Amino acid sequence: MRWREVDLDAKLWTVPGDRMKAARMHRVPLSPAAHAVLVEVRPLMKRADDLVFPSVRKNVALSDMALSEVVRRMEFA
Repeated sequence: MRWREVDLDAKLWTVPGDRMKAARMHRVPLSPAAHAVLVEVRPLMKRADDLVFPSVRKNVALSDMALSEVVRRMEFA
């Protein structure tokens, strides 16, 4: 997820077609909880092209395993 894809006012994440399996744009409504998280981390954004949740060690997206580990540690899974 990149900041340029997120519309906080419309509470919508638009994933470009080139990142989707079917090569078609996909619109994802943001839940109230997801919207609240994005509003909270928005001040950390430097450029619209920035990843919303980058890895702390590299400028790459967090892996699915890293996200799974966070959820596991939070005892939600």
